[in-house]
Amino acid sequence: MSGKNYELEVGLLGEFWGEWGRGECFESRNVTITPKKVTITSRKVTITLKKVTITSRKVTITQKSVAITISYHPTSTR
Repeated sequence: MSGKNYELEVGLLGEFWGEWGRGECFESRNVTITPKKVTITSRKVTITLKKVTITSRKVTITQKSVAITISYHPTSTR
C-alpha cells in the first residue's frame, strides 16, 4: 500500500514540523508516524515514512514506505 496520499491539515503540519524535520516520531490520537524523508516544493509537501501505525479500537495497521502528500496554498496572513 505504498504511494497512498493522506490528507492532513496544514495546521497539523506546522505544529509538528520541527519533530518531522529531526526525524522524530509524530504521535497524536492513536496515530504514530515515523518520517524517513521530507521533501518540500512550492505548494506540496511529500513525506516518505519509515513506519505508520494507526490504532483504532482494537485494529492496528502498520505500513512501510508510505508517502504522505500535503498540498497547501500559502497565505499572506501572519
